[in-house]
Amino acid sequence: MIDQLDDVVGIILLISVCIFFSSVTLSIRSKNLKLIKKESTRTSRKELEPVMLQIHQSADISETTHLLNEDLLIGRASESHIRITDSYTSNIHARIYKEKNLTFVEDLHSTNGTFVNKNRITRPQVLKCGDTIQIGEITMEIK
Repeated sequence: MIDQLDDVVGIILLISVCIFFSSVTLSIRSKNLKLIKKESTRTSRKELEPVMLQIHQSADISETTHLLNEDLLIGRASESHIRITDSYTSNIHARIYKEKNLTFVEDLHSTNGTFVNKNRITRPQVLKCGDTIQIGEITMEIK
C-alpha cells in the first residue's frame, strides 16, 4: 500500500512539472512583471520524459493508468500487459518501450495498425507528453 502511495505521489509531481512547463513564464522587464506566453509548448514537452500512459474509452480494461517504467505489450493475448478485447486489436498488437531515455511505441505487424496523434505508424515512433495512441477502439494518452 505504501509503495502504491509513493507511485501516486511521484505521478502527481511529474504531472505538475508537465503543467508548469506548458503554462506561462514570468519575465521581469523595466521593473514590471509581464506575462509572456511560451512560443511553443511542443519544445518544452519534448524535453520532458513521458512517465505515464492513461487509457480513455476503457469499458473492457480494468486498469486505466500504467507507469512507463518497463516495456508494455498491448493486445488481446493473455500475456499482454494492456489487454484490449475488441475485434480491431491483434493478439500482440504493439509495444511501448524505453531506449536511451526516449519512450517509443512500435506496431508489431498488427492487422489494423497503431496510430499516434491520428497518424498510422510504420516504424517505432518517439512519444512525448500529450501524444495520443489509438489501438482498435481504445485511445491512450501519454503524460
